[in-house]
Amino acid sequence: MSGSVDQTVDAARAVALAHALPRLKEYGRRAAGELEGLLGRAALGEADLARLLAEAETMTRLVTTGDARLAQEHAAKLAREAIDALPAGRLSADLAERAVTAAGAVARVRRIVQELNGPEHAARVAELLATGGVLDEVAVRRARSAAMARGGAAALDEHGAELEQAVELMVRQLAEPAADEVASRAGTRRRLAAARRGRERRAAELTGRLLARVRRGPAVGDRPTVPTDPQLLDWLRGLTHPALHLPECEDVKAAWLGADPFGLRELPPPPPFLAGLDLDSLPPEHLAPLLRRLSMTRPAPTAAELTPDALDLDPGPVSESARTAELRRWGQPADSGAPPLPELTRIPRVVHGIWLGKPMPRTTVFRENYARAARRYAGQVDFVLWTDVPRELFDAARAEPGPVEPGPVVPARAEPVPRRGRNDPLAAVRSLLDWATGNGIHLVNIFEVFHAEAPMKLRAPFVLEMSKQLARGYASASDHLRVDIIERLGGAYADGDVVLVGADAESEPEERLPDFFDRVAGSLLGFTMNPLPGEGVCNDILVAPAHHPAIALWAECARLNYSRTQADVFGGVQAMARPYVGHDDQDLRQIAPCRSGRIHHDVLRLLGLQGDDLPPTDPARIYGSEGSWCRPLPADAAGAAARQSSADEVTEVLARCLTFLEWQLLAREGDLYLAAVDPVIRALPDPDAAWTALLRVLPTVVGPWQAVASVTDARRGDDGTAERVDLPPEAELLLDREACPEHRWIGSQLPVPEVPARLLDEFVSPAVLREPDEPLPAYLDRLAPLTEVAVDPLGQVIGLWLRTPQTTGLWRHEGRFAAVPPGHLRISLGLVPGLDWTEQLGVRPEGLALLVLAVGAAGRPVDLVVPAGSAAAIRDFARRLERYLGVPVRLVRAGPGALAPPPKVRPLVPPVGYLPLPASNQRVRASRSPG
Repeated sequence: MSGSVDQTVDAARAVALAHALPRLKEYGRRAAGELEGLLGRAALGEADLARLLAEAETMTRLVTTGDARLAQEHAAKLAREAIDALPAGRLSADLAERAVTAAGAVARVRRIVQELNGPEHAARVAELLATGGVLDEVAVRRARSAAMARGGAAALDEHGAELEQAVELMVRQLAEPAADEVASRAGTRRRLAAARRGRERRAAELTGRLLARVRRGPAVGDRPTVPTDPQLLDWLRGLTHPALHLPECEDVKAAWLGADPFGLRELPPPPPFLAGLDLDSLPPEHLAPLLRRLSMTRPAPTAAELTPDALDLDPGPVSESARTAELRRWGQPADSGAPPLPELTRIPRVVHGIWLGKPMPRTTVFRENYARAARRYAGQVDFVLWTDVPRELFDAARAEPGPVEPGPVVPARAEPVPRRGRNDPLAAVRSLLDWATGNGIHLVNIFEVFHAEAPMKLRAPFVLEMSKQLARGYASASDHLRVDIIERLGGAYADGDVVLVGADAESEPEERLPDFFDRVAGSLLGFTMNPLPGEGVCNDILVAPAHHPAIALWAECARLNYSRTQADVFGGVQAMARPYVGHDDQDLRQIAPCRSGRIHHDVLRLLGLQGDDLPPTDPARIYGSEGSWCRPLPADAAGAAARQSSADEVTEVLARCLTFLEWQLLAREGDLYLAAVDPVIRALPDPDAAWTALLRVLPTVVGPWQAVASVTDARRGDDGTAERVDLPPEAELLLDREACPEHRWIGSQLPVPEVPARLLDEFVSPAVLREPDEPLPAYLDRLAPLTEVAVDPLGQVIGLWLRTPQTTGLWRHEGRFAAVPPGHLRISLGLVPGLDWTEQLGVRPEGLALLVLAVGAAGRPVDLVVPAGSAAAIRDFARRLERYLGVPVRLVRAGPGALAPPPKVRPLVPPVGYLPLPASNQRVRASRSPG
C-alpha cells in the first residue's frame, strides 16, 4: 500500500468526518436555537450581553485575519494528500470530495472554538462586562456563528470515542489489500451466461415440439350423443335447459370448455376385438364375462370371444326385480314426464372402481378393501378396476421378468431367479398386475371401452380434469367416469376407501353384497347413492341399472356445470376471499367438490328427492374417506417422474398443462392459474425450460377473448406452508406485472381490492402476457425498484435488501447490516417478522447473482438471511446461488439483532447507509469497483 500509516489514519478520519458532519451541523443548529431563545428574552443580562459581544468580535477578527480559512485550507490539503495516497479505487470520487470538505470544515470549527476558549477572549468578556456595549444585527449574526461552532465542537468532543472507533475500523479496511474482483465478476458472468444459453436452447427445443403438436380447427368431443329416446330428451330439457342438445345451447356450452389445441379430446378408434360391439344394448348378464375377457390380467381377447354367443357361455350374476306400472314411474309424479323404467329392473352384480394417473400404489386402503371383497364374493360379484394405464405395459410386464437384484451366491449351474429391483421401470405395473391376478380383480382400460364409436357423455370435462395431472384432477375425472360407466353398463361404483361389509370371511354380515344388489333393484327408485343419516348424501357409491334416467340427468347436470365461472361455482368472489387453511372446511377451497363432486345434490333437488328417499347402503358398507384427492404430489413421486420423463413424455405433460390453463382463462375470468400446474412442472426434468416453453406457446393456443388479466403464482398449502411458483427469468419477463389489464381482473371484484388478492388462500395479482414481438425488459429492471443497497462508511457494498412492493416503505434501520463480517456480503430477502411469507418477494438465485454483479460485489462470501425454521426450505436455493457466484453461501438465521429497531441515539458515523438500485443501466457503482 502506498503512503504512510499516518496518512491512512488521516484519510479514514476525513471519511469519518464526512459522515459525522451532518450530525455536527445538527448540534450546531441546536446551539444556535438556544441563542435565539436567549435573545428573545425581555431583558438580556449584562453577563450574557458581554459574552455575545465578545464572541462577535472574536468571529470578526478570525474572518478579517483569515485564520479560520487558513486552518480549513490546510486541513483540506492534508486530507487530500492522504486520500490520494490510497490505492486507486478505494474511495469513490464523491466520498473523497465529501471527506476533504468535511476535514476542512471541522478544522475551521476547531480553530474558531480554540479562539473562543482562549485567554484573549476571556479578557475581552471581562472588559465588556465593565464598560457595556450595543448588540447590533451584525454582532448577532456573528454570535450565532460562534454558537454553532461551539455546539458542533462540543458534540465532536462528546462522541470522540465513537468517532475514533469508526476511524480504527476504516483504517483496517483501507489497509487490507483489494480483492481481485475482476476475475470473480468474469467467472460469475460466464456461469450466468452459460446457464441462460442452456435454458434458452432447451426452452426453444421444447417450444418447437409443442408448436408442432398444436392443432387448428374446432374442438371435437365437446358435444355428447343426443339421446335417441324423445321422451328422455324432453324430460332432460325440462329439468336443465330448454335448448339442450340444440346448436343455440351447445355452441355456447362448448365455448366454455375452450379449444382443444392438442387433440386431447379425440378418442381412439375401437380396438379390433370391440369393433362393432354395441355396448349400449349389452345385456346385464353379459357385462361380467365381457369385463373378464377385457381384463388386462390376460392377453387381449379376439372378436370371436366377445360375441353374444360367446358371452352367453358364462353369464354373470344379475339382480332382478319386476315392476308394476306404478313402480315403473320410480317415484316421479305422473305428470313429470319422466321416462319409465323397464318392466324388469336388472342390475349386473359388478363393482366398479377407478384409479387414474398412474398404477395404484402398493400402500393404499383401496387395494386392501377391494382385494378382501373380491376374494369374499368370488363367483357372486365381479370386481373391476378401471385404469388409464395402457394394455401394452401390462403385456410387457407379463412378458419380461423384472431386473435381477444382487442376492446370495448360487451354484454355478443354477439359473438365477429373477428378482424385481428398484430400477424396474415396470415395477408399479407388475405390482398392480400381481394384485389383480391374485385377487381375481379385472383390470380394464378406459379407452378401450370408451372409444370414438362409443364416447363418454362427459368426455370433455373428463379430459379437462385429467389435464390437471394431480390427485384433485383425477378425483374430478373419476366423478365423471363413474357416471358414464354406470349409465352405460350398470352395476355399482364404490370408492376404494369404502369398506364393503362381509368381506371378512370369518363374519356373517347382516346383509351380503348380492342381497344389497337385490334390494336396490327392487327399491322404488331403482338406484341409490350413499345416504349418510344426518350428514347428507355422498357420491362415493352409485348403484343403478344401465340407462337409468336419473343417471342420464346426472350426466347432463355435470356437463352444464362446466359453463360457469369459478366465482359463480363458489357463490361469488367474496366467498372465495375468506380464509380456508386452518379451518375445518379447508378442503372446500378445492374446486373439485364444487365442479364435479356435488352434482348429485343438484340431481336429487331436480328429482324432488331427499337423502332419506334413497335406498340406504347400510348395512352393506362402512363409510370411510382417505382424502387422497386433495393431497399434493409426493416429493418421491415427483423425483421419480423427473428421472423417468422422456422428451415425448415432457411434451405430453406440457400439452395437458396448456389445455388446462387455456380452459382456466375462461373459467377464472382471465386468470393465468400457474399455481395449479406448478407441482406438475416441478416434477419434470427441466422445469425452467418447461415454464418458458409453456408461456411462449400459450398465446398460440388461446383465443383473442381469453386475454390474460391476472396471474396466480403463490398459494398457502393445506398445512399452512407457502408454495410459490419459481419462474426462470426468461419466463418471468414474458409476464408484464406492471401493466393494467384492459378489463377487470378477478381480484378487482372484491369490495376492497388488494394486490395481491387472497382468493381460496391463493394469491392473485394483475398481469398481462406480453405480445410475442414486444421487446422484453432487462430482468434487473423488475428487481431494481424493490432493491436497496447497503454500504458501509467507506461506500463499500455490504448488503442487498430486497422487498415486496408492499414493504418498500419500511424503515431502513442500520441494525439489518451492522454486523456483516469484514469482506462479506449479506443478502436479506425482505424477511419481515409477522408478514405473510407468501406475500414476500420471490426471487431466483440468478436474480441475486445479477444484482451482486450490478453492485460490484462479486467474489465475496455471501451471508443469506433466512427466517427461523426456513433454512431447510432455502438450502437448495443457497446451493444454486453458490454455483452461480463461485463463492461460499452461508445461511444466517434472522434474529433480534439483525432486525432490531434503530437505536434511540443516532451515531455520528452510521455503520450502514442505503442507496437505491435504479433500473436500466443506472447501476450502483461500488467504491472498489465500477460494477
